[in-house]
Amino acid sequence: QREMPIYTICICFYLPIFNFIPLGSDFFVKKYGVSVVDANNYVAIPYLVGAACSPVVGFLVNYLGYSIQFVILASASLCAIHVTLLVAHFSIPFTMVWMGVSYAMCAASLWPMVALVVPTRELGMAYGLMTALQNLGLAVLPLVLGPILGTTATLSQYYEVEHIFIYMSGFGAVCALILMILDRSCYAGILSCSATRVKILQAAVFKGLSPNTAENTGLDALLSPNTTHHLREEEMKKTDAMRRARGGSFHGTVPGV
Repeated sequence: QREMPIYTICICFYLPIFNFIPLGSDFFVKKYGVSVVDANNYVAIPYLVGAACSPVVGFLVNYLGYSIQFVILASASLCAIHVTLLVAHFSIPFTMVWMGVSYAMCAASLWPMVALVVPTRELGMAYGLMTALQNLGLAVLPLVLGPILGTTATLSQYYEVEHIFIYMSGFGAVCALILMILDRSCYAGILSCSATRVKILQAAVFKGLSPNTAENTGLDALLSPNTTHHLREEEMKKTDAMRRARGGSFHGTVPGV
């Protein structure tokens, strides 16, 4: 249940990309009048750019944090790409490079989010379910698009499909925005904070501490193997000091003391 919003974003993001690629070649031929060879080369660009950009974007996500902000940017970017394909005549290579960067950005920020909100003992099942839902969507959506396109699709029929892609990617962006708003109350803010605070919150979970206690303790202390022992000692000292203070106040009120 905790990861269902992430699953929804995954489906809404990947389906408009993975279903556009097989259709893109014929779409480019009909809309832009390019050759079939050139159109086939264009639809390969997102995967090539995604492969090149993924390590760079992944490094940025690890270094900066702010996972959900990257996901919002990638989802909104994908929606803008399909709007562009529908109403404008931008350069095809530029649009496909843009799609590849958005693809890499979402992949590098969305999938690690599961590990931030799901307990380690359930992580394999969580990723398995996420992959299963993604593949289920990839199996179902072509059954919806097939009757729309028919055997000899016209440009207007491709425009209908583009509307579906716009709605899906736009809904994914809205879901990501809502998730960012609910992040602090549902996930202690771990999806929308800096990389340093992500480490603090993860260490807090490992040590069994509240987020506020972890932030007051500091990252260096949290990473120490003796943190739990030290915190327990500090808590005992505070309790003992409070007991002594209360005891002194009580004895001070007794006549003759």
